[in-house]
Amino acid sequence: MQLAANIVAKPNGRPTQPFRPKGQLSSIGPNKAVAEVMGLKVSGFIAWLMRRGLYLLRIPTFVRNCRLFFEWNRAMFFPPDIAHFGYRRTQRRSAAPRPLPAAHSQDEGGRRAAAS
Repeated sequence: MQLAANIVAKPNGRPTQPFRPKGQLSSIGPNKAVAEVMGLKVSGFIAWLMRRGLYLLRIPTFVRNCRLFFEWNRAMFFPPDIAHFGYRRTQRRSAAPRPLPAAHSQDEGGRRAAAS
């Protein structure tokens, strides 16, 4: 809001207002945060709740706000199970490449030889 007013005021020759932030919020881990809002410094779980609450106030519609609120609370009690994500272990760069199976071996020209 303040930035828009300054952008409009500058070309019209009116004085601009300096930017004054209302505070700072930062999440520093699961259920932990630090906050400084209007001169009040808070840390820990209370700051984490404050950060979430202030973030929810900025969500544009009530439906999205409710959906995000319920998603956050569901995730707090039922975290995602990474065993169902289908992750595969990647091969290390230092490991030697595995040879192709005999049925898919290649000849010197790079073509696949027919399995006998």
